[in-house]
Amino acid sequence: MDQLEKLMTDSIPHVVMPLEKGLFQVTEPLQEDEWIVQLSEWSCTCGEFQLKKFPCLHVLAVCEKLKINPLQYVDDCYSLDRLYKTYAATFSPVPEVAAWPEASGVPTLFPPVILPPPNVSVNDKAKVPPSDEELRNAIVDILKVVDLKTTAIADVLKRLAEKFEIDLTPRKSSIKTMIQNELSS
Repeated sequence: MDQLEKLMTDSIPHVVMPLEKGLFQVTEPLQEDEWIVQLSEWSCTCGEFQLKKFPCLHVLAVCEKLKINPLQYVDDCYSLDRLYKTYAATFSPVPEVAAWPEASGVPTLFPPVILPPPNVSVNDKAKVPPSDEELRNAIVDILKVVDLKTTAIADVLKRLAEKFEIDLTPRKSSIKTMIQNELSS
């Protein structure tokens, strides 16, 4: 219950204001956040009380204001009795795979065969991306043969991708800079 004691200490600065029919508004002064607690429904708008089945800070603040024991809002799953019952049963270890009985009437399932995409040989190795120097030389070669007035940077990028047979999209911005540097020199 150390966790409960820590949460109770943390709930002290919260301001609790009764609303109607067992509803309470809980405010944290420093953050100006507000939550609605309804103890009879075991609910808080933060959602933590319902999720963990354990009083959240806001529920603890209400319990403190009403001078009631917050342990009544701790779910039975946290009790020692439930813990003992969980492990009371005997567990047998799973035997090694060789000792498992054969399954009868159950088809054997195999993993799917994944074929390579069309036009890709199984022996093809991954293309090594070109170095900056190789790219720069290819850019110079391309710029020599294209009309600079009508050719867009995208056209040069396309030609580079075709030349190296690799997707150059990840290096697009650095290639654009290289092209601009070559055009300005």
